[in-house]
Amino acid sequence: MLDAPLAEYLRLRIPVVVESVVAAVRSSAPGCQADAGELRAAVGVAVEHGVALASETGADQQRWVSAMRAMGSTAAAHGLSATDLFSAVHTGARAALRDMHNLTDTSLVDQRQLLALTDAVFAYTEALCSVVGEGHRARQAAVSSSGARDALAALLLGAQPASRERVIEAAAAAHWVVPDKVVVVAFAGEGLPEHQCDAEVLTLESAPAPSLVVPTGHKILTEVEDVSGLRVALSPEVDPVDVQHGHRLARRALELATTGALRPAGVIRCEEHLTALMHPAGRMLVEQFERSIDSALAGLPESRKRRLQHTLRAWAQARGHQAGMAQVLGVHPTTISYRMAQLEKVLGDRLHDPQWQFMLRLAQREQD
Repeated sequence: MLDAPLAEYLRLRIPVVVESVVAAVRSSAPGCQADAGELRAAVGVAVEHGVALASETGADQQRWVSAMRAMGSTAAAHGLSATDLFSAVHTGARAALRDMHNLTDTSLVDQRQLLALTDAVFAYTEALCSVVGEGHRARQAAVSSSGARDALAALLLGAQPASRERVIEAAAAAHWVVPDKVVVVAFAGEGLPEHQCDAEVLTLESAPAPSLVVPTGHKILTEVEDVSGLRVALSPEVDPVDVQHGHRLARRALELATTGALRPAGVIRCEEHLTALMHPAGRMLVEQFERSIDSALAGLPESRKRRLQHTLRAWAQARGHQAGMAQVLGVHPTTISYRMAQLEKVLGDRLHDPQWQFMLRLAQREQD
């Protein structure tokens, strides 16, 4: 601990030391392009905290940690490497120590105090590097995750549905937990403020405005109703690999609302407007899809054909879960397994094609 007179002497000269540190850092680390005011404020917190620690006069640890992490984050945002950041910290520490020695009248100060001050600055520098390093690493991780999330969004919006394996792999890189079902929330304007979107929500930076991929049941799906003046459309629940289909429906709903073809009272829920949303060409595709199923089942005895049609409807309603299908049809799960084996034999790999599954659900909603 420093003697009270020396501690007070240093506190009075903190502004001078701060200017010396800022000048030393900016001249010796050209990569440190932080705003001068920002840098000066952060250095001020660092110097004040260091003097308070050395003199044991009640340092504000929380404020210091927050400011130093922010400084590390800013350095990473400006492209400064961790090595250059730590070098800048050590340069600043040397400048501070040199100024403290120069400002102190060595004839009036015990040499042991100066040695204690030197040791305190060295120890403090290591602690400082540790905390600014945390902020630097956090910003780099966020940038890396952001890039991975952009890649995931591009994959989900691709012209062709991605395989579940590719979606799971991309989601793992983006630290996004793949939900069972999602809803695409499309905005006509800027959308929700970023702070309302947590890690469970994926942003799709798509023209003409951003959209969100939101897990079923997420609070955002109700919060959008409370935002005044927000024009938004919610897709039907879709499998994550079907995001592009849900996105297309939600954006078309907004287009129809703009032209007056849809006149919703508030949030546009696509499930309530599927007939209006189906373009004539789209309806033709659905009809063609239904005919392809009828063709696949043709030649079967009528009673068996009806059973398989009912089973297929239950399969779509229950999202492929056999326990749910058994409940819908009022039969034993073993019966469901037998019927599904029959459908596999008739329809082949189509049952496992995400695009085919989406068309089946769409066709059945049209029938309803």
